[in-house]
Amino acid sequence: SGVYIRYQTGSYPTPNSGTIAYKGVASNSTSGAQSSVTLTLPNLSTTYFLTCYSYCITSNGELLGGQWKASVATGGVQVISFTSNQNYIAPAGYSTMDIFCVGGGGSGGFGSYKQGGAGRGGGGGYTATVFNISITAGETISIMVGAGGLYYTGTGGGTTSVAVRGATVCTAAGGDTGYSNGGINGTGKGGSGAGEGGAFMTSSSYYCGGDGGTDGGDGWLGGISNSRAFQFGSKGQGFTTRRFGNSADILYAGGGAGSSRGPRGWGGTGGAGGGANGGAFEVTGGNAVAGTGGGGGGGGYTTSVTAGGNGGSGIVVLKLY
Repeated sequence: SGVYIRYQTGSYPTPNSGTIAYKGVASNSTSGAQSSVTLTLPNLSTTYFLTCYSYCITSNGELLGGQWKASVATGGVQVISFTSNQNYIAPAGYSTMDIFCVGGGGSGGFGSYKQGGAGRGGGGGYTATVFNISITAGETISIMVGAGGLYYTGTGGGTTSVAVRGATVCTAAGGDTGYSNGGINGTGKGGSGAGEGGAFMTSSSYYCGGDGGTDGGDGWLGGISNSRAFQFGSKGQGFTTRRFGNSADILYAGGGAGSSRGPRGWGGTGGAGGGANGGAFEVTGGNAVAGTGGGGGGGGYTTSVTAGGNGGSGIVVLKLY
């Protein structure tokens, strides 16, 4: 003897309809004891109707008892974001996940007359996506989020990674710090490239900072009276920085913009997805948005030293299904 459990959508099943999810005595065969069983239903975000009834096998076939009925809605796809280091415990009901990682953004370079130029922006963090990673309820998913680069140390962004069962399954490097002539020799490369600082200024012209790159593109070189000139600044990764590589999803890892080299110029615009603006003449570069992997803005040209901006910390996004 034991129980049947049947399920279907739309209405309660009968002993002659629906799908048999379970037949037996489950976890405890002692008479009168409470017993349990875990059912795996086919689809997420679906309401199922279940009927449970007892049976007893006899020489005349199965005798069926009364019916108990209940309905249950299965969970939907979960999309969860993490902006700090932590261990996440996989919940019940999910067997697979996709992972999106963004490294920390690089810091912007400083501007200085003594160093000969305006600061370049920091590169946005690199991005990485992996699909169809198997998970088991209750196991630990280790998440490490890369920090944004700090302008006063001239650092690039930190690496972001995710490990399952002790093995790293997704990793994204941080963006590089911005270049400061004669000082920090950063490239400004990253997920989206940084904008270049304004170049040489004459008495009759002035140069503005280049815009930061967007969506994996290169940054721009500063131009006369125009933050976008004819050629590119620092290199981006060359493919989209949108979440899970989906062209309609959220954008991350914008490149930091370069700064102005002249008093009549202006700093460039940070790349979409968290990149910071570059500083105007004698103005500090902007700080990138935390949790985006955006690059910091370059510091404006000055007679002393103008700081660049900090890069934005990275992010991890898990999609469970």
